[in-house]
Amino acid sequence: MNTCYKRNIYKFMVQELKEVDYYKYYYKNTILFPTRHSADLTDVLKINDITLRNVALFLTEHFKNARILHTSLGKETEYCKHLNNWLDQKKMFYTSAGSCSKNNALWQQYIEELWTKLEQSEHEETWCKREPTRINGSFPQDWIPSTCTITASEGPDSPAIDGEVRTDSTPTSFVVTLLMGYVFLGILFICFCLYKFTPLGSLLLNYIKKKKKIWNNLSEIGNQKIFRNSPENNNSYSESGLNHIFYHSSMN
Repeated sequence: MNTCYKRNIYKFMVQELKEVDYYKYYYKNTILFPTRHSADLTDVLKINDITLRNVALFLTEHFKNARILHTSLGKETEYCKHLNNWLDQKKMFYTSAGSCSKNNALWQQYIEELWTKLEQSEHEETWCKREPTRINGSFPQDWIPSTCTITASEGPDSPAIDGEVRTDSTPTSFVVTLLMGYVFLGILFICFCLYKFTPLGSLLLNYIKKKKKIWNNLSEIGNQKIFRNSPENNNSYSESGLNHIFYHSSMN
């Protein structure tokens, strides 16, 4: 453990603490997280909400370190009371004093549940119970963003709640395209099997040959009609007729 960090803890252990001392303890600027692995007891690292991640991290450190100080003094302290107050203030900011339904659900799932798990991780009776402070007053409605409303398709545990990242998230366009490709290949495979291993293949082949023969006959008839009606053919026919008339005239 860091020497400076030890010194700060020792100072809080030996002196008679006042209200301001508890405040300084929970709002100090020392950033050391030796127990950060316990902060993910509610899988808070699976969401992209920086506020919830930070609160979970600091709550874990405060809970475990304050427990050491509380039990080491061997007498009643107010570490638990001020830890509850500290968390209540963070909740007030995050949930708009309880008026943001979405954030309320997230807070309950990742922070309040974390406190419960931290209590359960104690080897003996917990040193600090969660006792939320009742909020007095109300939050201005025009300051509550529209994103705070949970829609009918969402619930408190819905993956659609803002900030959450789930492994079973909605398929992306890439996945949809990939599935369509598999479906297309499946259709081609079925058609190949039908053609290769069933009478349908020979029937289809005969049908194609028949259609091709009809098409060739129609094309030949069409070409003959075009040839008869062409100007060159008419000219040849006229010249042949004139020669025939000229021949008979000369004979007479």
